[in-house]
Amino acid sequence: MGQEVGKAVVGYEWEAVDLSPPFDSVSLPQWDPKDTDLSTRYEVHVWENGATGYTVLGSYPTGEEINFPREDLNGPHRFKVLGIDPKLRICPGDRSFTWSFRLTYPDIKRTAVVRTPITVDLPQGEKCEMR
Repeated sequence: MGQEVGKAVVGYEWEAVDLSPPFDSVSLPQWDPKDTDLSTRYEVHVWENGATGYTVLGSYPTGEEINFPREDLNGPHRFKVLGIDPKLRICPGDRSFTWSFRLTYPDIKRTAVVRTPITVDLPQGEKCEMR
């Protein structure tokens, strides 16, 4: 994926593909207080088995670990997290480890996950930043 300089990440969508196990949990990143308001909350949405759209799971503070609900002993195969401050100007292609989401699975034998950035347009002339 090329760097989209006029866009900033405000969230991500994850999907377990190729017969990967469902997600057990996600840990939300904590930001440096000099970068953003620490009262920021993330909104977590799950795509439940057989659903035709997302359901809001809840709103959570930074640093929280969210354990996904189990439907028929399975967690979701798809979810998204919104609430990253666009003022951070994170580039869509950024794979930095200075901030990260931690995912867990019920079975680690084999996982294939697609992570898709959810973006907004930055004001004209502003560029995203690799962190």
